[in-house]
Amino acid sequence: MLRKRSELVSVIVLLVSVQVACSLLSSPQGEDELLSEVATVQAEQATKIAKQDELLSYLFTEMPRNTPDPRGPVTSVPTEFSPVVGSVVINEDRCCVGGAVGETVELNIQFDAMSPSGDITHMRYKTGLIVADKQQLQQEEWQVYREAVLEEFEITTSNW
Repeated sequence: MLRKRSELVSVIVLLVSVQVACSLLSSPQGEDELLSEVATVQAEQATKIAKQDELLSYLFTEMPRNTPDPRGPVTSVPTEFSPVVGSVVINEDRCCVGGAVGETVELNIQFDAMSPSGDITHMRYKTGLIVADKQQLQQEEWQVYREAVLEEFEITTSNW
């Protein structure tokens, strides 16, 4: 394909040169001026052709289709889809709950959940000071969904 383009460009240069020569022959200029003019046009065209050939050779350089990753095959793990979106508000979103060590306090816990699949009818949750992971949460029993619950907590540390 590169050869065909070069041949096409050469034919165009030749036609332009002939056209310039014909237009110059019809004018009263001398033969030396005519040859000088044709040589100038030809030199300009040769420069343009060289630049185009360089670009074409770059464009038609075969590159590998897939460059292998030096770290080996990369596997992507899709994010787990959760069909339920929700939130929890503890004690009306206040920062602190007061009490002495050993006392029990009641906390109002409000739930808000929705799903594009339908109404939320059941839920499970875990209370405590440590955030439960998915495996720990799956050990909890399913309960009927409620918008709020009162939970009692024993204060085991000061300044909680």
